[in-house]
Amino acid sequence: MATSQFPATQNVSFEHNFTEEEMRGLAESMAAQEKKVADLEAEKKKAADNFKLQVDSAKLALATAAMKYRDGHETRYVDAKVRPDFTTGKVLFIHPETGQVLRERIMTEDEKQIKLPLDIGGAGIVHSVSDAQDRREARQ
Repeated sequence: MATSQFPATQNVSFEHNFTEEEMRGLAESMAAQEKKVADLEAEKKKAADNFKLQVDSAKLALATAAMKYRDGHETRYVDAKVRPDFTTGKVLFIHPETGQVLRERIMTEDEKQIKLPLDIGGAGIVHSVSDAQDRREARQ
């Protein structure tokens, strides 16, 4: 019988020992949460790696643009037309679209020889005077 100065019930704490069934339920819950944590950590790492790649790519693009701006030029490759100039003794490399001389170099001694189709002594077609001399010397 409760008197008015005491409540009929009150929420109090006590130590409860888990049953085997409750322990199995807790173990299953822990295993599920451990798997969830591992999955989330893997997803977090994957996302971080992806963002790192994006940041690194942006940094590389920035550095490349800055270098081009600073230098005022860049190296490009083109299949240039090769034109010998026998008057100057140089080989010219011409841009295929603009016609600009991109580079030039001095001809080698062999390049200075104008190739003529020759047939010396029926030995077959020879492509230059120096080739003909080489074949003649080989036969002797």
